[in-house]
Amino acid sequence: MPNELVLIAIAAVGAGFITILLARRRERRRIAVVMGGLGLQFAGRDPSDLLAKHHDLVCFRRGHNHRVWDLMRGTFDQGEVIALRHSYETGFASHRKHHVEMVVIVQIDRPLIGVVALADGELAPVGPFESYRRIGLSGAEESGPSWRMYTDRPAHVGSQRSVVRAWIAQYSQPAYLLETRGHRVAAACRDKGQPAQFAQLVESVRELARGLAAEASPR
Repeated sequence: MPNELVLIAIAAVGAGFITILLARRRERRRIAVVMGGLGLQFAGRDPSDLLAKHHDLVCFRRGHNHRVWDLMRGTFDQGEVIALRHSYETGFASHRKHHVEMVVIVQIDRPLIGVVALADGELAPVGPFESYRRIGLSGAEESGPSWRMYTDRPAHVGSQRSVVRAWIAQYSQPAYLLETRGHRVAAACRDKGQPAQFAQLVESVRELARGLAAEASPR
């Protein structure tokens, strides 16, 4: 009897694992179909240099135990589009919290002023962003939650701020974090496991990148 119980337990665990694996495959197929329509394809496992390459972005500086999966790549004008799922932890022991988000990074051919925009409830940028100053973003809250905006060049961010403000009013849902840094435009949203939400984030960030590229001038 004990041996039979052990076999039953092993079979149950195996069946559960197979169920999870099949569900995961179905989810990846749905993502592949939706994102394929936007020109993105799965890039396999996270290359070891991805987090290192983009470690200066706010979304990869929060918390610890960072992990990336469902990495997809595509092209955008002369640059690249990267879409991925990202998890990290904040706090330790009984105060530990697990966070999962969708992140989209678009590269453009023009350098941008450093900007971080956050929906209310998100922590202000810290660490290397301590030199950033908060600036007004009036009007961006008219069609959604209020946002806060920070920049490292407040005297020169005028036209870029206008583009970001218009994007927040029109496209920000479901995003809650936006950043421009160097030649990159990045945004993140809570991961609800919905491929359509992922596609919406990709489309909105590409539209923002187009607007910023049109406004930016070589420096």
